[in-house]
Amino acid sequence: MWAEGDTFTIDERTQCEELLTNVRKTHRATVRKVDGGWVVTIGREKTYTMRFLSAEDVIEMNRVIVEESGESFSVMFRANLDYIVFRHGRKIGPSNPFYRGAILLHGLATTHVFVEGNKRTAITACDTFLRDHCYKIQVSADQLVQFTLEVSRDSLPIEEVYLWLLKHTRKIK
Repeated sequence: MWAEGDTFTIDERTQCEELLTNVRKTHRATVRKVDGGWVVTIGREKTYTMRFLSAEDVIEMNRVIVEESGESFSVMFRANLDYIVFRHGRKIGPSNPFYRGAILLHGLATTHVFVEGNKRTAITACDTFLRDHCYKIQVSADQLVQFTLEVSRDSLPIEEVYLWLLKHTRKIK
């Protein structure tokens, strides 16, 4: 059931304690707190943890995007941004980079956190997050624009965004 070097990232402390109780019956396990949860390592320290984007990361992306195109930078709804980033880093749905990227893309494209550049920021944040985890979106610019427009009209649920990312994302080395 458990193998040497296995690592689990867990959002809730109670889940972490339950897992440790079960694992320690047969293996040596360690736990350490990280942003967005706890990492449990079975046996030797060999961990992989997701790095989630912060609100400040997303704000800086938007600032660069709109300033490059000569538009004005302003955050309209900081609380909405904080909520999107919170959901992005919490265990809601599958715990993989594609679902986490879908949360960013959908949330930023539909919520209109910024005065300008919401859709561009949404796809940039999603792409940056996926690249941080060794994946990249592989479609034409036109396909990417069309898809982002569909998402921004709130016509696609997060699950469909997730499936689209699974289909159109490739591993990079």
